[in-house]
Amino acid sequence: MALARGTEWLLEQLADPFEIFPIQGVADTIADAVDEAKAQMSEKGGWAARKYWTVETEHYHDEMGLLIGSAFVLGQAAITQTISILLELGKDERALDLIPSNKIDKMSTYAQTDPSTNLSKIAIIDTAANYFKHVYEWPENWDETLPSGNQARTILMTRKIGMCPGSRTDNLLRARRCLITAPVNEARVIPNIIQDWRQCWANQLYPAFGYNPNLFELANLANVTAALDDPDHEWTF
Repeated sequence: MALARGTEWLLEQLADPFEIFPIQGVADTIADAVDEAKAQMSEKGGWAARKYWTVETEHYHDEMGLLIGSAFVLGQAAITQTISILLELGKDERALDLIPSNKIDKMSTYAQTDPSTNLSKIAIIDTAANYFKHVYEWPENWDETLPSGNQARTILMTRKIGMCPGSRTDNLLRARRCLITAPVNEARVIPNIIQDWRQCWANQLYPAFGYNPNLFELANLANVTAALDDPDHEWTF
C-alpha cells in the first residue's frame, strides 16, 4: 500500500528530538504555573485538613488540576501524532509483524511501565487526558458496565491507575505519580517519556526499512549543531 509520506521522512519525525523540544518548553511553563497555584493554595490554608479549606483554597486546588490536566492533553497530542506515524509506516509490507494494529498495543510496545499498576506510561498519559476531557460524560459512580466502547475502557483504565469518583485534581495527581518512578525532571516527565518511547520505536524500525540508525542520529546532531550556530534560533527547553 502506498504511503502518504516517505518512510525516511516518517522515521526522521519519529526520532527527531526537535519534535519534542517545544512540548518540553510548554511543559515547563505549565509546571511553573502549577507551582504558583500550589504556593497560593498553601498561603490560603492548603496545609490544613480538607474540611477546613476555604473557597480560595479549593480554587487554587482546582486550578492545579486544570493545569495538570492540560499537561496530559499536551502529551496526548504527541502520542496521537506518534500513533499516526506508526499507522502510516504499518502500511509498508516491511513493517509486517513489527507494528501492532491495535492502538493499545502500539502504546504498550517499547514504552516504560509503571511498576505499581503494570501499565504502560504512555497508556497512563492517554487515559489521564481522556479522563480530564470526558469525565463529565461518565456515569456518576463510574460503572464501566453502563457505557460501552472507548468510554468503558477508559473508566476501567482509570480504576487501574487508582482514580475514583471525586476530586479531579487528586485523580490527576495520582496519574502523574504513576509516571514518576525514579528521580526525574518532574516538569518534563510527560514529554520525556514520550520521546523515549518514540526513539525506541524508531530504533526498532530502522533496520526493517534498511536504514542505519547512526545516520539518523548524526543527522539530528547536525540539526542541533546548526541551531547552536544560529544566533537567531529560538530555543524552547
